[in-house]
Formats: sequence, C-alpha cells, structure tokens
Amino acid sequence: MDSSGLLRSLRRHARLVVVVTIASVLLAVLVSALIPRTYTAKATLFLRVQAASATLTQRSQFALERIQSFPQLLESPQLLRGVIAKLDLTITPQQLAEHLSAVVPTNTVLLEVSAEAGDPRQAATLANAAATALATDVNTLENSETNSRNAVMLVPRVVAQAPSGPSTPNVPAILGLGLLAGLVAGLLAALGLERWRPRLLDAEDVRRVTGLPLVAQLGPARRDGPVVGGQTAASSLRALGRGSIAESIVLAPAGPPVADHAVLHELARGIADTGRRVAVVGTTSDGDDAADGPGLAELLAGTVSADDVIAARTGEVDVIVAGDPDVLPSGLAIERSFASAVRPVVDAHDVTLLQSAMDDGPVDLTITARGARWVIIVASRRTTTEQEVRRVQAALRSTEVRPIGVVLTDGRPIATIDLATSWLEDDFVTAEPAAQPESEPSDVVRALRRPRRIDAAPLIRDEAPESVRGER
Repeated sequence: MDSSGLLRSLRRHARLVVVVTIASVLLAVLVSALIPRTYTAKATLFLRVQAASATLTQRSQFALERIQSFPQLLESPQLLRGVIAKLDLTITPQQLAEHLSAVVPTNTVLLEVSAEAGDPRQAATLANAAATALATDVNTLENSETNSRNAVMLVPRVVAQAPSGPSTPNVPAILGLGLLAGLVAGLLAALGLERWRPRLLDAEDVRRVTGLPLVAQLGPARRDGPVVGGQTAASSLRALGRGSIAESIVLAPAGPPVADHAVLHELARGIADTGRRVAVVGTTSDGDDAADGPGLAELLAGTVSADDVIAARTGEVDVIVAGDPDVLPSGLAIERSFASAVRPVVDAHDVTLLQSAMDDGPVDLTITARGARWVIIVASRRTTTEQEVRRVQAALRSTEVRPIGVVLTDGRPIATIDLATSWLEDDFVTAEPAAQPESEPSDVVRALRRPRRIDAAPLIRDEAPESVRGER
C-alpha cells in the first residue's frame, strides 16, 4: 500500500484508531494502578585513603582500585543480620539482600547504597542503616590496629532522604508505551479492515471504485433518528439532469443491509417537495407502507388493471405495494410484461421510483433496470463493501444499463453545492422520457396527470462552478 492508500485508510477509519488508542491508554492506566508502588532511597559513601609514604596520585589510584570490591560486601550475611537486628525487621538476610544494592559510579571513589521499600521513609531508613553497616565492616577489615599511619575509611557523604515519588512503576513510561501500542494497533486494525472489508465513505471513494459521481448522501441527522436529506438529493438529481428529473428511476441497493425502503421513501418525499407527482412502486413486500389492496403482483398477473392500482393509491407520494407474491406469473412472463404493465403508472406521475436488488425475487434488478431512465446505486457507508458495489455494476452492465451515480446512506446529508465540486462534465445526463406508446391513455391516467412544474429557484446556488449549474 502506498502513502496515499495509507492516508486514506487512516481517514476512513480514524474513529477506530482513536478508540483503540484510548482503550490502550486506559489499559496502561489500569496496569499502572495495579502494580505495587516501590520507593528507592540512596545513601552515598566516600572512600578516604591516608598513607604517609604515598603520593597523592598513588593514593588516588589505590582508592579507585580498592573501592571496586566493596559492593560485594553488602551481600555478607553477617552485615545483613546486623541491619535486620538494628531495624527490628522480620525478614531473612536473603530477603533483605533483594532490597539492597551498591554501585560505584565510574571513575569515582564514591559508593552508592540503594534500598527499596513500599514506604518512602522505610526505604530511607534501610539505605542509611545498610550504608552505616557497610562502612563499619570496611573500616574494620581495611585498618590494622598496629598501623595508624595508613588508613582506608568509608565515611558518609550523602544521607538518604525519603523519596518524593515511587521509582516503580514508571507511570509516564507505561502511559507512553500504551499510547504508542494503541496507535500501532489502531493503524493495523484500520489497514486490516481496509483489506478485509473496504467500504465507500465519500465522493473520492465512489469515483475511485465506480467511476461515477456521488449523487447524494442520506442518513439520520442524529443517532437513531429518521433518514433525512431527500430534498438535497432531489436538488442534486435536478442538477445532474440539467433541470429535469427522469420519469422513472430505479434504486439498486448494493448488499442486503441497505435493501430497506427508508431511503426510497425519503427520496420520494424530497422529489415531491419540488412540486412533482411521485409514485413509489414496491417490488418486494418488505417495508411497504401499505400491505393491503392490489399492487404490482396483481398488475403483472393481469387480475387488476393499471387504473385500479393507480386509483387506490392517490396522494402526494403514491405508494403502489408489491402485492401478493403468490399470484405472480413466471419469470419469463414478468420480464416480457413488466415494462408495459408499469407504463400507465409512469404516465400518471411525474417521477416513478422503484427499488430493486439483485436476486430479489421474481422482479429483480435485471428486469426493472431495463425500462428505467435512470438507475442509481445505493450503498451504506457502514456496511457495504467495494466488492458488493462492483457486483451491482456488473449486473447492470449485463443488461447494458449504466447507472448515473451512487447514493450513500448512513451519513449526514451533503449540500448539492458541495457535491458539485466532485462532478465531471460527463456526469450530467438527460432526463428526457422514452418514446410514449401510440395508444391513448386511460381515463384514470388522464385525470391524474397534470403538467409538471418548472421550479423558479436555481438548481444550485450561484456559488457553484459554471460547469455544474443547471439550466433554469
């Protein structure tokens, strides 16, 4: 994956990276809280060498060499038992040795004695007691009672003080490690999702995967709220249609998660708000607003006329239900009669909307798309993958139908003026209706039909580029 792909993954899954990072930092905080606090106090001893017959250089060299052997004396059982007795401790010499250490800083004659304890004052007391015991042992071992001219003595230089904070755990280091681990884990998770389930999140993704424009984005204005954005989507359709909206539009859901009717009806209401008479034709029984009465199935079976279906569904948005699937004719009969059966419905309305998916029962996308003026792919930003969108495109390609664009769901509506910045000249389409049958329309169709309104408002605001302004 190149740098652009990496940045795209981060942008698409930024929320996941943030969540994983926060979780990792919280885990680091929990680990820091569970680790017992340990305090370290340090006492410093100085090695003093006195020799009447030696030069200063000789005494310094002797002290540097001699002090290297003193740290091992801190492990002496006799010394440790003396410290235990002095402080009245209830531990063994071996246990005490685990809490004590002595080091000689490089090129010095200093000896640092450190002690660890769960209490800062106890750590300081233990360090001072161990340093005093070590100095006593060294002074006894190194100095002869009969030779007072030469003396090697360890003397206190710095007395241990109670530390102000614990030495372990190192909270800043643990939190930094948790932050780093969270960022790495979040990035790996984002890259994994990008490879496993790549999705379409914006106009750039839509163009990259399909070569089509993003027509609209519909979704709830707040979490768990109703789907909104129909008016903005209708405005975008008018802009792409250079002032008109096609008389028949098929929505092709990419994947089962978006094969519901909320988007269909919100788009229908948005188009109806422009003054157009709109019909919604159901091809499946799921999600119909009205399940009773004759519908598309009876119309295809020939048990009712188009006049009966249309007359029973009058309103601002006429919902023609799918009907009883048991009365549907065979697949070949549906394919032959579908266009002529729904033609009266299309004639009676300014815009007729259908939603039909692949392999969605007898009336699927391969049948409905052939007679539609426009076909729009519908994809969910949350669940639809790039592969599912490409499958819908392949199915439409087999019917020699090219969709005009993609509608994304599960996102906040985007204004037409913002969408227009991503459109190309080739994205604009014609909305002229197909050739009408020579027969006269029925009385019901003639009664319901009314002239289409021409909106006085501009297609999009004047700030839009000239190439995407619609004709009035």
